[in-house]
Formats: sequence, C-alpha cells, structure tokens
Amino acid sequence: MTIAYPAFNLYCELEESTVLNLVIENQQIFSDVISDIYDQCSGESGRLILSENNEPLELRKRAELITQIIPFEINQRDLVNKLYAEIKNVSVNERFYQHTQKLMADIALYIYMITESADNEIEIDVPQDISGILKAFGVRFYDKKMELSEKIIEYMTAVNKFKGERVFFFVNLRSYLTDRQTELLYKDILLRKFKVICIENNEHTHLEYSKTLIIDKDMCII
Repeated sequence: MTIAYPAFNLYCELEESTVLNLVIENQQIFSDVISDIYDQCSGESGRLILSENNEPLELRKRAELITQIIPFEINQRDLVNKLYAEIKNVSVNERFYQHTQKLMADIALYIYMITESADNEIEIDVPQDISGILKAFGVRFYDKKMELSEKIIEYMTAVNKFKGERVFFFVNLRSYLTDRQTELLYKDILLRKFKVICIENNEHTHLEYSKTLIIDKDMCII
C-alpha cells in the first residue's frame, strides 16, 4: 500500500514493519493535508492518493481520520449501530431465536401487567427486534479505566471488524503519549497488522518501529 501527495512530490510505501510518521512543519500544508483527508473520508474529492496494487482507494471506504485524541471516544454512533446489528443477527440465529422470542413476549406481558391499573387505556408497540433492549441496557464497547493507548487499539479493532480494514490517520497523536507509551503502542499496532499513519506538525524523538518523513517549512521532503 502506498500514500502519495503529488503536489509536494510525496510518495511512500506503507511498510508492515514500521508505523509512518509524517511530519508537516509548514502550517498551511499541514492544514491542507488534514482538510484533504477529511474531505475524502466524507466522500468528496482530494489530492492525497492512497493506493493498493497500483489501484487508488476510496478514503471514504478505506480510511479513518482521528483528530480528537482527548477525550478518545470508542463508542461512536456508527460503530455502536454496527455492533447492535451484529447482536441482532445473533439473537435470531438457530441457537438464540426461541430465547429471544420468549424474552420479547415476557417483556410485553410484564408491561401489560404493570399498566393494567392505569386510569387510561394503554397501548404498546411490541418491538420486532432487540434494539430497544440493547439501548435500554446501554450496551456498548467497554472503555472504562483504560489507558489512551488501550482505547486506540480497541477502537481500531472494532473499526476493522465492523467497517472493514482501514488505514488510520492520527493527527498529533504523539503530543498525548510519552515516547515509551508511543513505542509500545506502535509495537502493538504492528503485531496486529493495523495500517497507521501519524501526521504531526513537529518532529519528535525517533522511535523504534517507526519511519519518519518530514515536509519542512520550505516544502522540502527530508
């Protein structure tokens, strides 16, 4: 897989043995590149090219841009919805179908029982699936008492499972982690074969498991 930005003669192979750190010291270019990735992830056109086997990829389908590191949110709506969809499918499979139907019937009966003393006539809509139950119990990805690096790994795992394999663009991630924390995170990323590009606006200490490219203030690639 490769990343290219022809406007700056940037071309780089994404290696399985390293995480790419793209340092952009020129503020305008930094802003332009982040905006470009955001636009493409939203379905618009852009100049950054992500390709695999010489075939350009749609960032909307193959990339995630993460600009908010603190607080880091795993339970994004689209991911939780996909989690619910998977659980719904499980709830009606051969193993759980009868349990699910009995549960829904028991809940409906319970509601009828606790409302029969009401002065007004009560009507209820019996749900066709367990989505409402999942929401009522707050079913979501666990993220309590997790370190930032753990949340990041959990997030990427969930995205790749429920949305398909992605390239993750993190913006200024290293500003939130120590060098040691970053190194351990990179090691975990590579062990799990995640594809990650860290875009930074200034250079940090070079670490194991990383490869650094710099676009300096004069737009030269180092």
